[in-house]
Amino acid sequence: MDDTNPSGSEPLNVNSAASAFLGLMGDDSGADEGQPAGEPVDENDDVVEASDEDSEVEYTNELDEDVEEAVDAEPEPQKFKVKAAGEEVEVDLDELISGYQRSKDYTQKSQALADQRKEIEAERAKVSEVQKEREVYAHAYKQLTSSLVSKWAMRLT
Repeated sequence: MDDTNPSGSEPLNVNSAASAFLGLMGDDSGADEGQPAGEPVDENDDVVEASDEDSEVEYTNELDEDVEEAVDAEPEPQKFKVKAAGEEVEVDLDELISGYQRSKDYTQKSQALADQRKEIEAERAKVSEVQKEREVYAHAYKQLTSSLVSKWAMRLT
């Protein structure tokens, strides 16, 4: 029986063959926890038993730090040039959005106010017409009553 792996580069032992087999199957639960699946275990490797005190492992990975810095770093806000009251100003996207929302709200409220003013002016015009009609009726009433009084006065005499 040949003691080499299929590629013929290194001799296989039982542990490395089991690790390789489990690595091919995608289940590395039976492999040594310190050894990645698919890598041969060298019998000459020093095995050190970790105590509970040594179980915490500290490591630094420059790539992890770069990723954290990239995530923590806020992106530079995009600036836009806006002309307001004849003056050109640079504003960021948030301020541009809030300005548009204020403008939209102001426009809607101004239109509602203009509609209310038109309604009030229409009501004032109606009131004015009614007052003129009342004045005409009052004047006609006075003329009618004075005419009737004079006619009754003539009949009585």
